[in-house]
Amino acid sequence: MDKNTIYFISLLSAFINRQDPQQEGELIWEKIYKLSRIHSVSGILYLMAQKLRNDYQPDIVLLNKMKRDYNSTLVRSVRQEAEIKLIIEKLNAAKICHAFMKGYVIKNYYPVKEMRTMGDIDFLIKPEDREKAHQLMLEIGYEAGETNEGGHWDYTLGSVHIEIHTQVMYRNISNGLDYVSYFSDIWSHMKQKPNDYTYELTVEYHFLFLLVHMAKHFDDCGCGIRMIMDISMFLIYFQDRLDWDYIKGELKRLNLEAFSKNIFVLCSQWFNVLFPEKIGRLDESFYEDLSSYILSAGTFGFYQRNIHASVLRKEYKHEEGASMVPAVLRAYRKICFPSYENMSKVKRYSFLRNRPFLLPAAWIYRAFYSILVKDKSSLGMLFNLALESKEDVKGQYEVISKLGL
Repeated sequence: MDKNTIYFISLLSAFINRQDPQQEGELIWEKIYKLSRIHSVSGILYLMAQKLRNDYQPDIVLLNKMKRDYNSTLVRSVRQEAEIKLIIEKLNAAKICHAFMKGYVIKNYYPVKEMRTMGDIDFLIKPEDREKAHQLMLEIGYEAGETNEGGHWDYTLGSVHIEIHTQVMYRNISNGLDYVSYFSDIWSHMKQKPNDYTYELTVEYHFLFLLVHMAKHFDDCGCGIRMIMDISMFLIYFQDRLDWDYIKGELKRLNLEAFSKNIFVLCSQWFNVLFPEKIGRLDESFYEDLSSYILSAGTFGFYQRNIHASVLRKEYKHEEGASMVPAVLRAYRKICFPSYENMSKVKRYSFLRNRPFLLPAAWIYRAFYSILVKDKSSLGMLFNLALESKEDVKGQYEVISKLGL
């Protein structure tokens, strides 16, 4: 990593550890600012830059850009908070059990909670409350969006985006473990708040979910530094209160021992997180490759990431040697002929549910829909897969494999 990237990480570390930033000269602040923007942490960058001596701060033009980002982050957070308080009030009045997770919970652990940005705000309900919750959101004024997976529904009001879930895992990642089943009894890991219908996940179970959720993002395109910050902030906030024996046992059960250890080492190296046991350091070459993989592609791993290579990477098998043809054929098969399980979760193909014999008809319908209704990007992806660079695919494969996935 270059000096600017290292300093960017050090500013975020100082923020979550409630420390003053180190004074550092000869920086290219434009590069640091760009990193903060693609990782949705530019509001934090402004707070830390303000603490620097004047001769170490970015120039006034760039500092004003950071200030505008800080203000917009603050305004957005206040708006989101007001909307969620209203939704919680309505859910309780309607006697709908609900539990928030991920960003809306984790932000409360940050030194300045408004600076933990959120795109979608996620909460869980029970399947039997689905229709009641839907009507409630419409009455408040939210517009329902179209979902592409069963078990979650999107709602939008202005700049506020809500995802309502009846389950937290919809599909498994590529390591062969059944995470969907593991999280199917999530309500048994809840604690109810007094006098209302709001629940919260137990600390250890939420922590395990965050790690699995991160693994899912890595299995797709990747994840940015904000997810690593979340894990670090979680560990700093709860410190000695976590039951590490339980966590280690469940991570073994989840086949995420190697993955979680690598993430914990990264939390230690980047954010000075302390652990009950010594966890060592990452191999220098792998540390550089993993750091680059995380930092180059933004909050959710999509920024300038080669999506086609990510698709092929899941099908690539190292033992196949130089040939990419088998991976391309497997990718085509999965893209063009999705499984009954995946197809039946999509609202557009709801006629499939309990009728697996209609799967070929659904494939034909999907093909015509993609050609006639959707944009041409899906067709372009099919064409580009065959032209994909083997080195790009192999590079992603090696990083994800060494990470433990």
